[in-house]
Amino acid sequence: MANAYTYIRFSTPDQQRGDSLRRQAEAVGRFVSENNLTLTKSAAFQDLGVSGYRGANLKSGLGNFIAEVNSGQVPKGSYLIVESLDRLSRQKVMDALTLLVTLIDKGIKVVTLNDAGPQILDKDAGLPSLVLALSTMHRANSESEMKSQRVKAAWANKRKNAGNVPVSSRGPEWLKFNSLTKSFEPIPERVTSIQKIFELADSGIGRNRIVKYLNGNGYPSFRNPSQGWQPSSVAKLLKNRALIGYYQPFRLMYDEQTGTRYRTPEGDEVPDYYPAVIDVDLFRRVSSRKYTPVIPLKGRQGESLSNLFTAMVYCKWCGAPMTFTNKGPGRKGGAYLVCSKARRGKDCTYRSWRYDDAEMYILYALRQLDIGAILTGIDIDGRLKEIRNELALVASQLDSNQKKLDGYENELSRSKDVPSRTILKIVKALEESIDEGKETLERLQAEERNLDAPTEDASTFAEKLLTLYTEMNGVAPTERYLIRVRLRERISRIISRIELLPVGRGDPDMIDNAPKQKKIFLSFRDGKRKLVLPIGKNGVHMVDLPESKTT
Repeated sequence: MANAYTYIRFSTPDQQRGDSLRRQAEAVGRFVSENNLTLTKSAAFQDLGVSGYRGANLKSGLGNFIAEVNSGQVPKGSYLIVESLDRLSRQKVMDALTLLVTLIDKGIKVVTLNDAGPQILDKDAGLPSLVLALSTMHRANSESEMKSQRVKAAWANKRKNAGNVPVSSRGPEWLKFNSLTKSFEPIPERVTSIQKIFELADSGIGRNRIVKYLNGNGYPSFRNPSQGWQPSSVAKLLKNRALIGYYQPFRLMYDEQTGTRYRTPEGDEVPDYYPAVIDVDLFRRVSSRKYTPVIPLKGRQGESLSNLFTAMVYCKWCGAPMTFTNKGPGRKGGAYLVCSKARRGKDCTYRSWRYDDAEMYILYALRQLDIGAILTGIDIDGRLKEIRNELALVASQLDSNQKKLDGYENELSRSKDVPSRTILKIVKALEESIDEGKETLERLQAEERNLDAPTEDASTFAEKLLTLYTEMNGVAPTERYLIRVRLRERISRIISRIELLPVGRGDPDMIDNAPKQKKIFLSFRDGKRKLVLPIGKNGVHMVDLPESKTT
């Protein structure tokens, strides 16, 4: 007694609700009974809601049957019962014929159940049966091709009229479709989450910090609230122009080689298609930063953002960047700014400046300045041009040094001899030069993002900066962190460089004809420079400096 297998496929879920399944089941039962077969039922040999036009069923239900035929689990002489050949495939005739011939060549008898009665296609099938099969395949492919063209034309017409009538009721996750007014409406709680995301991003906070804030402060994610927000979902929102009303039509394409579908933009964006939920200037300001912090966060920042001046502070003695160092608790503990070269024992004496003191003096100095005037005097276009020229030079030098270092390292790895001191010194110098180059590149990129982003007018900017000073103390740790990020973002817009002159016990009493004293040099983006002299524990005295650098 031979085995019989059934294969059921239909393209749309609506077909499942009709009479098709019942009719097929009755016809299969009669054929199995009349031919004394053993019916082997398997849900694996079904493709419910799967199209046969592109051969998608070859990767699922029908593909499973073919795999079992190839492995010998389905014995030769078995029957595969289908309603019609178009259930197996609606591909081009040669593709569909190849599939049919392959099954027959493996010893499978393909049975079609149609109104004219069962038709068996096997190695003994005559010419009339093969001609009928080819005709069915051609008809099936032609019908699917025509339907595909009609659907494409309908969607093309919808896209053409998208400025007047919504293409469909599907919209972004923060909007719902009103079937009465035929328009989209914001979902208030989701819009609130999006506005908070942009507020944080505008302050210079990166995706990971935004995610942590949202998940820790009761902002449910859109798709899976139990799993919370993810950095990828925040990144997608930050670049989604639907937030400012734009709709980008897409066309569904099919890759013949991989058998996958993908979307590609079709035509221009449609403005004012969706209701805007984010201010246009805010969106542009945030999106221009490429979704990274204004000044990249280095190391563990804690909930209070330890260093307001990351990538801005330099040693006045040698010109190297100063790094933030936390020595922990205790009398000699605490946070300090230390010359990066001195920490490595390279061309500078180890001197430090307690971070809290430096921050206090710098903020005191800024409060005494006319910040609006500084902003007005900044030649943004000129500085951007300078930065981009510097970036090209630094990147070129970095690439050259990296290639040299790679060459030395490859040579050392192949050699069995002990490397000479000269070679080791060269390698060490290249490594240090690369590290410094990366820091410079990072600083320039941060400044470029900063200057290239739209901002408020000078008076509003200055007012917000001063307000942040007073807001910083007496708030919860999370809010303090956000305030400090906003403060740092605004500081980086007006200050291009901070140079610290720490002094130690071993330094002479007179430095450049002036008494030994800690000094802060502030360089502003409008070209002005100030010398800040600390007075006691809570005051400063400022002196204008010429643009040439002096100690």
